Amino acid sequence: MKKLKNGFTLIEILVVIIIAGIMISIAIPAYKDYNNRNETIILKK
Repeated sequence: MKKLKNGFTLIEILVVIIIAGIMISIAIPAYKDYNNRNETIILKK
């Protein structure tokens, strides 16, 4: 009899969380910089 594998292992979930954290830590500063440049351009007009 074969045992069915349902769901994810703890390691798989941790890897996904780590990757998401790295992507968020890169995206937030980039977004803030983009937003600051837009505000500067708007204020110059």
